[in-house]
Amino acid sequence: MAEEFVLNAEIENMEEALGIFLNDLPILMVFGREINVMRYCWDVTYVMFSALQNLSFNVVSMEEWNDSKASFPMLEKLVLKYCQNFKEIPPWFVDMPTLQLIELVNYRDSFVVSALNIKK
Repeated sequence: MAEEFVLNAEIENMEEALGIFLNDLPILMVFGREINVMRYCWDVTYVMFSALQNLSFNVVSMEEWNDSKASFPMLEKLVLKYCQNFKEIPPWFVDMPTLQLIELVNYRDSFVVSALNIKK
């Protein structure tokens, strides 16, 4: 069974961390992001998390994230807690066959709309 990795680090430049740290992990199954240091946008458009099953953001100040349909092919659970600046969940999550759960805690109204669109 693959070992799970969890990252809860205070990192100012997430793109740099992705290039240096995450790409060196053999299998990343769980990614948790806490602490209010991320700014505006998390861009992983050209990064693939081939084994990531759980993605969690907690108290993050960024407004959006950019990715592609190929970024999270195995994602099962998305958790967004106290991410009040996020505008919406990326619309392509609708087509994600592996996604089983979206958990929202203390969110914007626009998040409810995007989550309900994904649920349909």
